[in-house]
Amino acid sequence: MNKEDRVKELIACCRMKDGRRFCSFSIIHDGVKYYASVMLAKSIWNLYNPDNKVVYGDGCVIHHIDGNKLNDNISNLIKLTRKEHGIWHSTGKRNAMYGKEITNEHRKNLSLSRTGEKNHMYGKFGKDAPNYGLKRSKETKNKISKAVSGESNYNYGRKWSNERKDRHSIMLKESWKKRKLQIVKN
Repeated sequence: MNKEDRVKELIACCRMKDGRRFCSFSIIHDGVKYYASVMLAKSIWNLYNPDNKVVYGDGCVIHHIDGNKLNDNISNLIKLTRKEHGIWHSTGKRNAMYGKEITNEHRKNLSLSRTGEKNHMYGKFGKDAPNYGLKRSKETKNKISKAVSGESNYNYGRKWSNERKDRHSIMLKESWKKRKLQIVKN
């Protein structure tokens, strides 16, 4: 069976989900039947690129160049890392906020919608924190350090006024007081 016939066969067994086509199939291994579902674009990419396949866990995705999720022609598909794919969809005119202005009132509302108990991390520290007890390797620690140091740091090159430093200091002290109170209550 040639590649074009295989693609037609894949398309025939597809179903729609979130505007994309998925191929569903089952595999019997050691007498147990397993079901799987793979995005059609990924199946087509892997069929035409056996030496450059996209496999689960490799951090890559298949992107539709023209933006049409139903156009699974091999010439419309490109393999990108998740980071590259995120950058592609968040820059320039592809960004949902492109050309729009956020008013100060809207910024304030966004901030209020994520403060206090509304924040998903509210009260999560110590054993309740998601990363509690997580042991990171020296290599991972170095990667994190490198990612947030120097020019990569969001404060790099910024000069904080004394007023800003004082406000920040007060905010941190209040935060730690609240945290100590919560620890005593628990």
